[in-house]
Amino acid sequence: TGEASPGESIGTPTAPGESTPGEICIGGDGVGIGYLNQETLTAEKFVLHPVSGQRLYRTGDLGRFLPNGDVDYLGRIDQQIKIRGYRIEPAEIEYHLAQQPGVTDVAVIAREDRPGDKRLVAYLVVAPMHQNGHDPTRIWRDELKRVVPGYMVPAQFVILPKLPTTPNGKLDKKALPAPGQVVALPAPALTETETLLVQLWQQMLGVEQVGLNDDFFDLGGHSLIAVQVMTRIETETGRRLPLSTLFEYPTVRELAQLLDADRAMQTHKSLVPIRPKGSLVPIYVIHGIGLNLLNFQSLVAYMNPEQPIYGLQARGLDGTEKPLDNMEIIAATYLSEVLAQNPTGPYALAGYSFGGYVAYEMARQLKAMGREVKMVGMFDTNAQELVTNRSALVRLLKKMFRQFPKMRWIAESLVKRPAQTLIYQRNYVLRQVDRLLCALGLAQPKPETEVAHLNHIIEKHEVAYKNYVLKPYTGTLDLFRATDRLYFVDDFQYLGWKDYALGGVRVHDVPGDHETLMLPPNDKILAEALQRALDRR
Repeated sequence: TGEASPGESIGTPTAPGESTPGEICIGGDGVGIGYLNQETLTAEKFVLHPVSGQRLYRTGDLGRFLPNGDVDYLGRIDQQIKIRGYRIEPAEIEYHLAQQPGVTDVAVIAREDRPGDKRLVAYLVVAPMHQNGHDPTRIWRDELKRVVPGYMVPAQFVILPKLPTTPNGKLDKKALPAPGQVVALPAPALTETETLLVQLWQQMLGVEQVGLNDDFFDLGGHSLIAVQVMTRIETETGRRLPLSTLFEYPTVRELAQLLDADRAMQTHKSLVPIRPKGSLVPIYVIHGIGLNLLNFQSLVAYMNPEQPIYGLQARGLDGTEKPLDNMEIIAATYLSEVLAQNPTGPYALAGYSFGGYVAYEMARQLKAMGREVKMVGMFDTNAQELVTNRSALVRLLKKMFRQFPKMRWIAESLVKRPAQTLIYQRNYVLRQVDRLLCALGLAQPKPETEVAHLNHIIEKHEVAYKNYVLKPYTGTLDLFRATDRLYFVDDFQYLGWKDYALGGVRVHDVPGDHETLMLPPNDKILAEALQRALDRR
C-alpha cells in the first residue's frame, strides 16, 4: 500500500511512522485492469506508482501509517467538504480530536445555519470524569493548530452525551443539533465594553456563546466580517481602529482592554506582527491599494511555522494621522519601524500590487544603507504601469503603439474566457465613464463600501504612485505572477521589472488573476511559492 493526499502523487514513507493522512492505494496481483467501458474512471482510479511503476488502485479511503507500520483507516475521502475555497477532510480533524484526553467520540461536519456562512462544527462526547466544569475548547483549538492548517480548526465545538445514529448504527448528521451546547465556565461579570464586543461577535459571527479569551479568527472571523465589526465598533464607541488591530488584539478581553485604556492611539503603527515568532529570517509584507492586511492571513496557515511574518499598514488608518502621498517617504517611514524592530537584518520584503512599489523602494533604500536584502517579492505588481510618470508626449506615443496588440489580446481573451473578459471590460468602461463625469462635475464620487476615511488614504497613495519614478535596483526580484490576465499588459513575462532589476527577475506563477491570487484556493499556492523562494535565498 502507498498513500497520497487526494489528487496528489502517491508514495510510501521511507520508514514506518505516524504519517500525514492520505488516500489508501492497493497494489499487487489482485489489482484489476479497469472499469468496463469507462475509460475516464479507469484513468482516475488505476494509477502507476511514481517510483516503482507498480499498478495501484485508489480505494477512495482515507488512512495513515501508524508507528508500528499498520495502516489506520480514517474514513471515506468522498466525505470531503469545501469551505471558502478550502477542501477539508473531516476525518483528519476527527482523528486529532479523538486523541484528546476524555474524548470518546467525535464528528465534524460543515453547517450553514446562516445563508452564505458555512463553517466547521465539531461534536464531541466526553467521558464523565473529564467534565469538570472547565472549558476544553481552547485546549482543543490549540492542539489542532499544532497539526492542521487554521482553516481546518472548527469554528464551534458542541459537547453531547452521545452522537445520534441511524437505525443501522451510522452517524445521523441530520440529527446533530445546531451549536449552542458548548461547555463553558460560568459567565464572569463583563464590563460595558466587553458586553458590547461579545454581542457584536455573536451577531456578526453567528456564534451563540463567545468567551472573553476566544480568538476572533478561531470563531470563523475573516476580512469581510472584520470590516463589519470594526465599522460597528466605530459607530458604537466613536473609536476608529484599523482592521489589523484584530491581529494584535484578537480576543474580546484584549480588544476591550485596548478600548477601555484609551490606548488605541498608541497602536497605530505601520508595523503589525502577523506571526512574530520563529527562527527564520522574518518577511515584511506591504499592503495593496485596498489597505487590507487581513489578505495576508492565509500566509500563516501555509508557510513554515518557523517563518515570522509582519505586515505594514498605511499611515492614517486611525483617522488622526495625515496619510502619506510620496513613495520615498512611505518607504522610509515603514523602514524606520522595521529597523527599530530588526536593526541587524537581513531583510526580506514583499508587496501586493501597490505594495510592490513600496517594497521595491524600501529595498533600494536598504541597499543604499549597506544593509543585506535577502529577497524582494512582487505579488503581481506591474512596473510598466508607472509609465504615467513620463512626459505627455511619451505617454501619447506609447498609448498609440500599444492599441493593436491590446485589441488582439482582447480578442484572444474573449475566445478563451468570454464571460470573465466581458465582465472586466464592462466594469473598466463604467469606471472610466464615472471618472469622466466626476471630472466634469456631472456626478459625485461613489462612497466607499468600507470605512469612509479609507478613500482619502487611497487618493493620497494614488498621488504617490503617479509621481514615483522607478530607478534601478542592484539586486534580484522575485515576481509572483498571476497566470490569468483579464487586462492587457505589454510585458506578460516580467511585468516590466527586467528593465530595473539589475540582478534579474525570478518568476513564480500563481493561479488566479490580479484580484484572486491571494484568495482560496490560490493563496495556498502563493504562500508555498513564497516560502520556497525565501528558503532558496
